[in-house]
Formats: sequence, C-alpha cells, structure tokens
Amino acid sequence: MSNVVKGKVIKGEGLGQKLGFPTANLDHHYYKKHPIAPGVYAARTTVKKQIYSCIVIIGAQYRKPRKDFKIEVYLLKFGGDLVGITLEAQLVKKLRDLQKFTNEEDLISQIQDDIYSTKKILNN
Repeated sequence: MSNVVKGKVIKGEGLGQKLGFPTANLDHHYYKKHPIAPGVYAARTTVKKQIYSCIVIIGAQYRKPRKDFKIEVYLLKFGGDLVGITLEAQLVKKLRDLQKFTNEEDLISQIQDDIYSTKKILNN
C-alpha cells in the first residue's frame, strides 16, 4: 500500500465549499496505479513551500449513495484556489472508514471531529 496520494486538482461539485470545508478534488490517474484503502486519513501536503495539515478522503462520495469514486483533500488553515496544480499528500494515519450521512448536520459534526483528530495526530 502506498502512503501518498497525488493528482491534479480538478473542479468538484462544491459541496465542501457549501458546508464550510472546501476540498481539493484530485484526478484518479495516480491512484489507479497506487491504490489505497478507502477511508479518511490525517495527512500533510505542501503548497508553495508551505506545509499544511490536511484530511484526505478516499472513496465514494459521503452524502449521496452514488458509485462515483473521489479523492478529496481538505487543507486546514488554507485559503485559495488550487484548481490546476498537482497536489501530493503524505498520509500519516487512517482516522476512520467511510460513512454515509443522511443530513448535513451529522456530516459537519463528523468533519469537525476529523479536524480535531487530525490536529491531535499531527501535533498542530
């Protein structure tokens, strides 16, 4: 198993932005040759020589029962547009398996828990 996800940031559906947690959606080319178990991971990435703690979500979309596969990266304490750049995230620890959520409140609560866990793991 690889401990890195890498890909060009592509435009997503905007759900993370709507919820207050904008994610960078990665294309799947690298993943196809370097598969990683689906789940939610604490990770680190570098953008413009600055290291960011991040959460990486690998697998089917959270909210809707759909078959489309996604790789999303939520950078803590980052503001800006990443579309078009190649992002590489070093996975540190798996936080949990994927879950389906029936409402936005439960999803937001879980994201907040994931942020807390990621900060604790990465000592931020």
